[in-house]
Amino acid sequence: MDVVIFCGGRGTRLSEKTDIIPKALVPIGDRPILWHLMKTYSAFVHNRFILTLGYKGEMIKEYFLKYPWLHSNFEINMKQPQIPAIDEDWNVLFLDTGVKSNTGLRLHMAKEHIKGNTFMVTYGDGLGNF
Repeated sequence: MDVVIFCGGRGTRLSEKTDIIPKALVPIGDRPILWHLMKTYSAFVHNRFILTLGYKGEMIKEYFLKYPWLHSNFEINMKQPQIPAIDEDWNVLFLDTGVKSNTGLRLHMAKEHIKGNTFMVTYGDGLGNF
């Protein structure tokens, strides 16, 4: 089942952090909120994520592109470099939905990328232990 995560807001109530990074990348411990969200969903075998990007979305893309190197030990063959193996079995679609798009428009833009009739949706800063 697909999981749509809204990662486009400015995070004005966290402005001391979000002036620099997007709200979804605000750290909890040594990992961002977004990682904790995705880790929770994947614990229930929901491993396909659609991230609707807006404000500082390029930083979220950059985080995931660098993720294998930042969060694993590895040896590199300089003639044939390869991406280090990581534990997460995630398929992540990065969907640029614009800085000014509201939540409804972001979901509408994600619609064509959702596989199946049932999906889950959450905000990129909504983390709880219920």
